[in-house]
Amino acid sequence: MKQKKKQMDFDKLKKEVEQPDVKPEIVRYENHRGLTKEDLEKAQFDAIAKYEFLRKQRKAEKREKEQLELQKQEIINKLKPQTGYRAMGNNGRYLNPYDSCY
Repeated sequence: MKQKKKQMDFDKLKKEVEQPDVKPEIVRYENHRGLTKEDLEKAQFDAIAKYEFLRKQRKAEKREKEQLELQKQEIINKLKPQTGYRAMGNNGRYLNPYDSCY
């Protein structure tokens, strides 16, 4: 068996040496079709749809952020003491003692 294996290896090596190197042919695929009008329209529609989705998502996030900021500002305004001519106290009366004189 070892002899047969050696003989097979020798034959294989002999074939490789005797045969000239054959370079594999480079296969080039040419696409003669190109892009059709439908392909371009589909690509444009997909791009616009993705942009609209992102824009609406950003707009919703902005609205939520503005709503939170508005709520914060309202709370701050309620807690901040009012000053000025028409400022009212906790009892509902104006803080300006001379307000009713005019």
